[in-house]
Amino acid sequence: MSDVKCPDCDLEMEAGFPADHSQGFYSISRWIRGDLTFLKTIGIASESFPITTYRCPDCGLLRSYAANKIS
Repeated sequence: MSDVKCPDCDLEMEAGFPADHSQGFYSISRWIRGDLTFLKTIGIASESFPITTYRCPDCGLLRSYAANKIS
């Protein structure tokens, strides 16, 4: 259960995550601080945040949030 409510339907939204599929496996998408030029320069992200996406079971609205914890 989540404390996130759909702003359109006022229903509790379901937690989930967008999955990236690469090289035969799935992983959780991440939000990365900086711009694409920064990523190309260093090759990896020094700060990234896992993304949780909430879905309204009625209208299907998706809302994504990047966690505050850096991992």
